[in-house]
Amino acid sequence: MTPPPDEQRIAYRSHAVWFWPVFWPVAIALRWFLGWDAGGPMVLWIPGVALLEVNAVLTALRARRGLTLTAYGITWHKYEMRLTWSNVTAVEQSGSRGATRLVVRVGESGQALEDVPVPARLEVRANLWRFGAPIALRAGRLARPAAEVIEIADRLRREYAPPAGLKGFMTRDTPPAAERARRSARWWIRPASTGLGLVLFGTVIVNIAPSKLHARRLLGTRFTEPLQDFDVRRGRVPVTGTVRELARSCGSVKVYYSRPAPPVSA
Repeated sequence: MTPPPDEQRIAYRSHAVWFWPVFWPVAIALRWFLGWDAGGPMVLWIPGVALLEVNAVLTALRARRGLTLTAYGITWHKYEMRLTWSNVTAVEQSGSRGATRLVVRVGESGQALEDVPVPARLEVRANLWRFGAPIALRAGRLARPAAEVIEIADRLRREYAPPAGLKGFMTRDTPPAAERARRSARWWIRPASTGLGLVLFGTVIVNIAPSKLHARRLLGTRFTEPLQDFDVRRGRVPVTGTVRELARSCGSVKVYYSRPAPPVSA
């Protein structure tokens, strides 16, 4: 489909956008082949990484679309962030040679933050902190020269007039295609957050719970036979976990285990 005359699409050709789509398959492959028990059960890792991978691929594909400049504003497709020309104060190059960035500066950064999902705000805040702009793309990775993009943006900003009256009422809504893309970007953040929660649950919670449960069972057992002496002051045996806490307070701890009584002969 041919874009309108006043719509300019600037693709972004950076290989860095594929970092997370590559990272998650490598992580689960290492988890599988190396058999890291500390990673938690695979039954939680597989669905968690699958959700993270789908969102990472979709985000990378959107990031490759780069920017779209229209008569009403500029859109960063990675997070479907839409900024109106009334809020854009400058589109310029920033940085030294070899690390030049195309930055889009705004008057109200709150609009940019509210226009993206909560997890994506981390990158937007990082751009605001480092470059003073919510959008900062590597100039050398753009499909067009940065100077040409700046020229187009300046022309559209000069020609922009905030719509008023009936025209303003009819054009205030987002175009249907852009609204669908925006909803899709926001929706896939939720499954990805769920997937990250599953991975963290399998890595952290599941590994902590068994040791706590075992310690509780040990402390609630009727001890009948000594197993081993631990003496922290003399450094005889390394102690970990709950036993270490007890040893620090008591200085010396004797750990026992229970054994079934032998059968009584008739």
